[in-house]
Amino acid sequence: MAGSFLSRAAGALRDPWSVLVTAIGAGSAWAAGLPLGGVALVGVGMLGAAAVAGGIVRDTATSREPLELVAGTAQKALVDALRGYLAELEELQTGGMLPAGLTSTGAAAVNAAQNATATAVRVAGAVDGIDRALSRAGTVASRMPGSGEVRGSIERMGSRRQALLGKLTSAVNGIGEVYTGLLELSTTAEMAGVAIDGLDEVAQVNESLDALRGAFEELERDASASRALL
Repeated sequence: MAGSFLSRAAGALRDPWSVLVTAIGAGSAWAAGLPLGGVALVGVGMLGAAAVAGGIVRDTATSREPLELVAGTAQKALVDALRGYLAELEELQTGGMLPAGLTSTGAAAVNAAQNATATAVRVAGAVDGIDRALSRAGTVASRMPGSGEVRGSIERMGSRRQALLGKLTSAVNGIGEVYTGLLELSTTAEMAGVAIDGLDEVAQVNESLDALRGAFEELERDASASRALL
């Protein structure tokens, strides 16, 4: 912790804005008539605050970096499929392909797909973490073939992996079904000239969106629990 703070303080000294803020604080203390020791304490305090703030900003920026998923895995394929559905939904909404009665449903579908994509990436990342843990545990198992505890750990991790992938698959397919439902409704309205408002199919799409939001919220909790166990 001390080393981290010192490194942040050194970084703050290289930041002209941090130096300026520190100088202003120390100058104000001098103008207020504080003794030299008090002025120095104020300057150190201002520099420390700049260091901490800078560290928080850098840590936040790092936490927002996109998660790199392992290529060639089932979880990465599901995320790619979901991103494809999102792009199609956005095109459907912005391309004027939806009749007036479906614009709000289309906007809700895009919003749901955007949130679902962020969750799916985290879920896929959790599955990647389980895969890495399983690989390491497999190495241990090869050295301890008779250990029931090692085998039990591997089986439990495998079960969590299978459950996460199953739920992710179902949720991604649900987004695809919503997209297809919107396509069908927009085509029906265009070809038959029927009014969309009040159709049972619109209500079904909206109900599917509500169910999908709940499914992805559950996935988010499951992924967080899996990460915590690794």
